[in-house]
Amino acid sequence: MRKLIISLLLAVTLAATGCMQMEMATEFAKDGSGIFRFVMSMSTEVEEALDELSNMEGAGMDGEMEEMPDFANFDKKDLEKKLSKYDAKFKSYSNKVENGKRTVSMEIAFGDLRGLHAAMALTMDDSEEGVAIEKQEDGSYLLHTAENLVVFEEEVAAEPEEPAKEPSMEDMQAAMANAGKSMELMGKLMAHSSELAVIMEITVPGDVIEHNAPVLDGRTCRWEINSQNMMQMESFDPRIRFEGKGVNIK
Repeated sequence: MRKLIISLLLAVTLAATGCMQMEMATEFAKDGSGIFRFVMSMSTEVEEALDELSNMEGAGMDGEMEEMPDFANFDKKDLEKKLSKYDAKFKSYSNKVENGKRTVSMEIAFGDLRGLHAAMALTMDDSEEGVAIEKQEDGSYLLHTAENLVVFEEEVAAEPEEPAKEPSMEDMQAAMANAGKSMELMGKLMAHSSELAVIMEITVPGDVIEHNAPVLDGRTCRWEINSQNMMQMESFDPRIRFEGKGVNIK
């Protein structure tokens, strides 16, 4: 989750015009099932800049950009098939471009935490982190981030990487040119990062006892990252302890 948000913040930093907004909302039922809602909007100019940067060899952006979801080429049918393996399915989906801005909106029902992780990972290309819920000795529950809840078939069946070869002079010159071009592009765009909204909400099925969210509204904890607090986002890991009365999450 943190790697994805770093990528999103980088994307916003690179935005020449317009801005990027992302909202993630997860609502749990008492049995651990629930609904995951996701909304993202960005200008098509941002999309094009990200695509260009992600394809620049030697530009130093590979690690950051590989986590960015590619909604311009999003395959809904393929995602539906993958989600079905983890007891998750679409309730609604929209992906459209209007007035120079792409807006993606989806709502996915999940049966358990593995289904939630699959929904988050497959929609946002970030399979490393998910959300875990553990029952405590006093009967309460603790929600926190966890790693590798789901091992996807693509990861298991990955082909071995080809051995690295010694770069030629032409390769080195091309890499240097791409790196210079990407730095020039970033330098022009970084001045336009004032508009940013990355919001995450988690609604738990019991009364909240303690949490690390900036905002608590009833049973809903809310986190928001913007241009003012983006430098502190490394600690963006939800942690919520809530009452277990009537709750039965395995």
